[in-house]
Amino acid sequence: MAVKRNLEHGPLAAVIGPCTCRPKDLRLRSNHGELVHPRGGLVNHCERCAMMAGYENMEMLLLDSLEGDPPTGLLIFGARTATLDMGAYREARRQVARALRREFPDFEYARLTEFTTGHGPKSGGLRRSHDNVMTKGIPAERMSDALEISAAVWCRHVDAEVHAQYGEAMRTPSAALKYVIGHFGKDSQRPPAGFEGQRFGVSRCYFSVPVKVMRARAREIQARKRETWKLEQLGRGGHDLVLDVELALRRQAATIWTPATTSGARLGKDVLPDEGLVDRLRNAGRRSLDAQLLDELAGEYS
Repeated sequence: MAVKRNLEHGPLAAVIGPCTCRPKDLRLRSNHGELVHPRGGLVNHCERCAMMAGYENMEMLLLDSLEGDPPTGLLIFGARTATLDMGAYREARRQVARALRREFPDFEYARLTEFTTGHGPKSGGLRRSHDNVMTKGIPAERMSDALEISAAVWCRHVDAEVHAQYGEAMRTPSAALKYVIGHFGKDSQRPPAGFEGQRFGVSRCYFSVPVKVMRARAREIQARKRETWKLEQLGRGGHDLVLDVELALRRQAATIWTPATTSGARLGKDVLPDEGLVDRLRNAGRRSLDAQLLDELAGEYS
C-alpha cells in the first residue's frame, strides 16, 4: 500500500497546504482508536508530499555528512532542451557513472534533479532540468579531470554543450552541508506539472549503511522534530518536553494501523506493518536516551 501513515502536523503546516493526493475513501484506524486520513505520497503531484519527501532526503544527506563522510565534489549537468521526458537523461546518467568509475573506482554519488525557473532573460519562459550530483571518491585536486570526463559523456547523450557543465570540489564539510540545505529548500526549482521521473537518487554505496536504514533513521528524526514542535506549541519545555517527546514516539512505535472506511469500519484483514521508531533506533544501535530510560518509557504502553 502506497499511502503514508506518518502524521504530518508540524511546522510544515504553517507554510504549505494539506495533502491533495489523499485516497478519497480510505482511512487508517489505529489500535488506540484514532482514525486518520493518510497522505497519498504522490510527490510529483502534491506539494505537501513533495516537501516532506524533500526534507526526508535532506535529512539523510545531513546525517551522512555529520557522521564524517560528506561529499567531496559537485557536478552539475544541464541541457538546452526543455522536456519532461527523462529517458535520455537516465541513459546519460548511467554512462557518466560508468565513465567516472573507470577512472575513479571508489566513485559514489547522490543526485538531485531540479528545474530552472523559466524567468531568466534567455530562457524563453521554458523550464529546463539540471542534475546536481554530489560525489565521493574523487580527490579534490582531480575534480577538473572528473568534469572533463563526465561532461564529454553527458553531451554525447543529451542536447547540451560541454562548456556549460560545471564541477567543483567541496573542500570542507560545512560547504557540503550548506549546499544540501540550500538546494533541498528551493521551492522554485521543483519539477513543473506533468513530471513523472524520480528527482532524488543515490548510488548503492553512497551511504555507509543501506539506504533503507538511513531512510528509517531520517524518518525518526523528522518524527521527533514534529513531536517536539507540537508539544512546544502546547507550552512544554525543558526536561518535560524531552520525556513527552519520547513517550509520544514510544506510542507511535506501539501503534498498529489497519485500513478502514470513512466511518471507521475495518477493510479486510490486512494490518499495515509498523516501522517502529524505537525498534529502528535499536536495530541501528543508536538510541536518543539510555537503555534503562527507554525500557521505562516502553512500560507506559505495555
